[in-house]
Amino acid sequence: LHADVPVEIYVMSALDQPPQFEERDSIYFIEEGSPIGRTIAQLSAFAGPDARIQYKIASTQYSGEDALFQIDESGRVIISNHLDREVQALHKLMILAETDTSPALNAYSELTIQVLDDNDHSPEFNQILMK
Repeated sequence: LHADVPVEIYVMSALDQPPQFEERDSIYFIEEGSPIGRTIAQLSAFAGPDARIQYKIASTQYSGEDALFQIDESGRVIISNHLDREVQALHKLMILAETDTSPALNAYSELTIQVLDDNDHSPEFNQILMK
């Protein structure tokens, strides 16, 4: 007698711990006139000596073409659009650090960005002459 049985084998990574952010839940203050491309923060996560970490902004409101912020492969959070305090003064970004292993291991950290006011709206008087 003879029988064939399909078998699936998954090779798992030796990495067994999720990434750990060096700093968690940080607050940053940035002026509303800050230029596009300016670095707000440099995030760093560690998961083991051979682990490669990928960073993403997990908050869906900060994705797409009009996103105000982006994060690069090294963990730099960068201004990617014009910040206007009068439109939104406080931004809370959920940052995801994820290993490239199978299965992926991940960690989250909240990044709060407070936009500081720039005097871009000068006062105006309704009356020309004041007595």
